[in-house]
Amino acid sequence: PCAFVVVNTRPVLFAKLLVAHFALTTSLQAIEYITGQYVFVYEAGDGTTLDETLFGGSLDVFRAKGLFQGPLSAVAFAMWMAFMYSRSMPMAIGLLVSAFLASGRLGLLTALLLIMLRMPWMAQGKRRRRLLPLFASLAGVAALLGLALAVSDANRLLFIVSALDPENDQNVSRIYFWLTSLSYYLSYSPVDLLFGNFGFIQRQEGSTENDFLRLLLDCGLVGALFYVGAIGRLIVLALRRHDKEALIVALLIILLMNIFPFVQSLSSSLLFWLYVFAQTGQRRPRLQRQSRLAAPACTASPEAPGHA
Repeated sequence: PCAFVVVNTRPVLFAKLLVAHFALTTSLQAIEYITGQYVFVYEAGDGTTLDETLFGGSLDVFRAKGLFQGPLSAVAFAMWMAFMYSRSMPMAIGLLVSAFLASGRLGLLTALLLIMLRMPWMAQGKRRRRLLPLFASLAGVAALLGLALAVSDANRLLFIVSALDPENDQNVSRIYFWLTSLSYYLSYSPVDLLFGNFGFIQRQEGSTENDFLRLLLDCGLVGALFYVGAIGRLIVLALRRHDKEALIVALLIILLMNIFPFVQSLSSSLLFWLYVFAQTGQRRPRLQRQSRLAAPACTASPEAPGHA
């Protein structure tokens, strides 16, 4: 409902506020990274203090979070910004910076994928003004990666690489949460299977490490179908428009929702629906003309604002 209100009132202003928020939180992440301490420490409802030592695990890696409760929420927000601003190289680079500062493994991989996808588009045509941004982006990405390697210690690099290790403790625990959550859902009553038992899994396990399982447990099959239907619509439209990036982003959303809480925070759930409305055309005409949010390929040419 909030996303529907946004796209039918002041979408362009809201888009500008999102960009300002992204710039501010990334700047605060940089300050936190340099100083080694958070701008503020969040205390959860159960009294748990989400401080600098909590998110680094056994390797004691500092993970900057900016304005968010934790680094995962900051990286999820950066991902949505990169998704919504279709073909925007600065947003992809912004995601790369935010993910590095937060040691967000999935964010780093997503950023590199988006950068590779967007480079050929920037090089289209023979005009010099297209080639200059491409070379600038290549140089910027190379400089950022070099700087990241230079300032990273062995623990941080090991923490990032460990995401690819199937025997890593975090990956093993994720499988535990999946199986346990599925077991709880299959034991639900018929009514709960359809409409969920909101808050049950939070009280029992604290997490599902999977958005689809969380939707099933909290909102039932009926609630989960809202999200599944929206993602299915994104895939269908991307195939119809022959929009490779939109298709890859839709598949990325499915992947990310399956392996960590990607849309469970307040900001991410709002941005999910803003992205869906922008892609499916459920917005006022002025958003198509003025906003730089992701635009369907059939409504704007490569020179139009939606593809800026």
